[in-house]
Amino acid sequence: MENEGRFELKVSPVEMCKIDYNRSMEELFSFYDEQNKKIKEGNKEYLNGEFMQLGYALDFIDFVKRIFNVAFDFDEAVIPYLDKVLGTLRGAIVEKKINREAAQDIAKKATGFFSVVVWKNLGGGFISSNIGYGVNVKGINAFVFGRIVRNLTGEPGADMASLYEALKDTSKVRLSDKDIHVPLSLKDETYDQIKALCAEGDEFADAGKYEDALVKYNEAMDLLPEPKAYWDAYLWIVVARGDAYFFLKDFEKMLPEFLLAIKCDGGPDNPFVNLRLGEAYFENGDTENARKYLKIAYEQDTTIFDEEEDHKYRDWYKQA
Repeated sequence: MENEGRFELKVSPVEMCKIDYNRSMEELFSFYDEQNKKIKEGNKEYLNGEFMQLGYALDFIDFVKRIFNVAFDFDEAVIPYLDKVLGTLRGAIVEKKINREAAQDIAKKATGFFSVVVWKNLGGGFISSNIGYGVNVKGINAFVFGRIVRNLTGEPGADMASLYEALKDTSKVRLSDKDIHVPLSLKDETYDQIKALCAEGDEFADAGKYEDALVKYNEAMDLLPEPKAYWDAYLWIVVARGDAYFFLKDFEKMLPEFLLAIKCDGGPDNPFVNLRLGEAYFENGDTENARKYLKIAYEQDTTIFDEEEDHKYRDWYKQA
């Protein structure tokens, strides 16, 4: 089977948050106790993912108060202190002062806490998935439980502060972040418009009218919703723009385009992207990076220098 051995991410539909987190901590504790009492009396309509995460969040606050004698609330200023608490707990887990079952329980409670901080300050909704619970903010799914677990196991780059900042400002989202996923798809009409504009741009480029091509590529880029870098079309467009600048010999504008391209999904594995990035570095006087990316391109595809316009760079690369 084609998908045999591949991991398939399964995410529930987003449940938008309904709880008012602007209440005081005392009011939230009281609200939880009242709702929990109703659930135990058989009113199951109150039992949902968001309410469960609030319960975990309040348990985490009690835990931190009891163990660290620190009073947490749900304001975003607490996020750096959350990382400090998790760091201390990570040390205890490594030293086996906290067993696996207790560590899992802490991870669930910390997940609830971080999620409520997000909902109070950034809004959004609740998601569940086969890699744990999380939040959805501005169309971005963040798998909070996975991030907490990776944090507690000491994986580099798994701090909560950077995840929070990425959700707060989507321009800070890293495509390589394991705990973030954009589940959106372009509307067929938008996708068709982008393809048509890029095709027009390609026709202009084939005719040597690179300035006109850039106008069409920029129009296509304008149609991409934010965050633009998450769409497959983003890579096509920045590569097309960068290639147009290459033939215009505007190497100062070419370099930023291929620096964007190399950061996209598929960018580092694309020999053409590496080729043009190496050439852009060469033309901007950075021979060290030029050699690095030309080497990568050649190792990925030994025919990469076959086009006549690339012979100059081939000769330099092979002579040095």
